[in-house]
Amino acid sequence: MKYFLVTLITLLSISAFANPIFEYVQLNELICTEDGWQMELFTDFFTEQNLDNCIVSCNAGSSYFNPGISFSEGQYILVTEADLQSPLEFDQTNDCIYVSFDDLYLSSLNLGFFDNNIPPAQAGQSYTSHSYSTQSMETSYFFTLDNTPTMGMQNSSEGTNGTFEGYVHDAAGNPVANVEMSHSFLETNNFEIFTDDAGYFSSEIPARNYDLHVHLAYIASLDSLVSIFPEQTNYYEFCFENYVNIPNSEIAFPEIHYNLNSTPNPFYQNNDNQIELSFSLPINTPDLSLTIYNSKGQVVNTIELGNKDASEKWICTWDGKDNGNNVQASGIYFIKLSSQGKDLATSKLIFLK
Repeated sequence: MKYFLVTLITLLSISAFANPIFEYVQLNELICTEDGWQMELFTDFFTEQNLDNCIVSCNAGSSYFNPGISFSEGQYILVTEADLQSPLEFDQTNDCIYVSFDDLYLSSLNLGFFDNNIPPAQAGQSYTSHSYSTQSMETSYFFTLDNTPTMGMQNSSEGTNGTFEGYVHDAAGNPVANVEMSHSFLETNNFEIFTDDAGYFSSEIPARNYDLHVHLAYIASLDSLVSIFPEQTNYYEFCFENYVNIPNSEIAFPEIHYNLNSTPNPFYQNNDNQIELSFSLPINTPDLSLTIYNSKGQVVNTIELGNKDASEKWICTWDGKDNGNNVQASGIYFIKLSSQGKDLATSKLIFLK
């Protein structure tokens, strides 16, 4: 019997060391002001009664908390720089903030315009933690910008989403439908956003950075860093530079080179400054026109050229205005050379004010 008890105690001891119970302190919310920062900590399980062995680290260094700061399970506690044994200043443009218990990593917050970090908070905004379940049914966390801080209380999703909308077009300025926006910063929360038939998309997503993959099946793709800010519309345009969408595969583009160009490019609008649009005309062409589109595919200006005889080079100008004589916004514009409703050539220009 004595041998059995000794053996049982030994096995229980080995089991305890094989599955240790760790204290868990979660960085739940952080707000930075001109006077310093305030951090909210939370725990679901904590065997200690204070933060004596808890460390805060960032790019500037690391520091233990002052002795005797009490902390218990289920409690939201607010701490500041004054609660650390040595001061730490966070860099909101590029920093990684860790909360750990001795050498055990607990939680982190990555700040700055990089990869899947959080953009720098504006006045009155906080960085707020949200929980989600992974495929292995474990609980993990991600951070967002928050327009409605709840320091000292349970976090909510109010004020943490932004509208991500925009437009996708091909190299010729045509809208591209069924383009997918995907990311992978969360294991089980990959949103699915697709463009409609007009090339537009819109979705409410958490306010943070996304390393975005924009792709049309395996035909065309691009990667982009997108920053989403809470409770506002975040507009982005994407262009597949090496892809032209042909809705009707039976349409045959002419093999003739029309050499449609714009000079200078970029074009800076300055008083009566104009951009020179030129093209070659190897054959006699009836009902010739140059149409200028903005990046949304909307017609800005149409220059009717009529019937033109073959010539090495034709030249006309555009002053950066629409048909109503309104100066256009800076951005990417597209020029189409057409004859009797058939596109002959397309070119892109950059207009700056």
